[in-house]
Amino acid sequence: MTDKIFLYVNPGQLKDSKFILSEEESHHLKHVLRLNKGQNIWLTDGEGCSYQGELTSVNGKARGFIHKIFPGQGENPWKIQLAMPVIKKSRMEWMIEKATELGVNNISLIWMERCRKQNLNFSRLSRIIQSAGKQSGRSKFPELIEYSSLSDFLNQNTNNIVAAHSQGKIFLNQYLEQTTENELTLVIGPEGDFSKDEIELMLRKDIPQINLGYRRLRSETAGIYVLSNVSDYSLNLTN
Repeated sequence: MTDKIFLYVNPGQLKDSKFILSEEESHHLKHVLRLNKGQNIWLTDGEGCSYQGELTSVNGKARGFIHKIFPGQGENPWKIQLAMPVIKKSRMEWMIEKATELGVNNISLIWMERCRKQNLNFSRLSRIIQSAGKQSGRSKFPELIEYSSLSDFLNQNTNNIVAAHSQGKIFLNQYLEQTTENELTLVIGPEGDFSKDEIELMLRKDIPQINLGYRRLRSETAGIYVLSNVSDYSLNLTN
């Protein structure tokens, strides 16, 4: 199914094996993909299921029948959460897009001490996630959550958290080989790294610090590096 082009269908527009697409998705279907009545179509609801269907009408809002359902299509065997700092807009959007394509389940945007203040456009970020989810054939789109500080995040999340830091004593592959969990929360620092207080906070909470190698990486590079390796590692375990 990886060679199929997916469109988004709102779960509320699925009923009795029938679907109706939004105006935006219908326009894309007709004027970009140039699909017609009677053709097969691939859909994702972003909440855990993908579908194979058939178009019965392309007039106005496109609609059709569902022939087959694929629960969990395109999802990693591990549950992965990316906890990232609020960074420069263009880089943050790129990172969110690629994290979605790599199968992350949740994306937490954290206002760390060295983050620069800016407005977060959650509507735009949600559209980026939806577009990346369709592009990569995912059936479940990541949830996007904002936290006021690293402390706020750590007080509300406890499951198998690791932090990427240049002073880490263990490398990523070593940590993955030791863990018995099938879920992972990855904390990435901002430009300029974690503050002294943030590092001390993680030490007090016994959060392992993993070393990503001998080069200094930008926040978005570190995030994609870790997610790529975790995704590859988790897939190898299932094969």
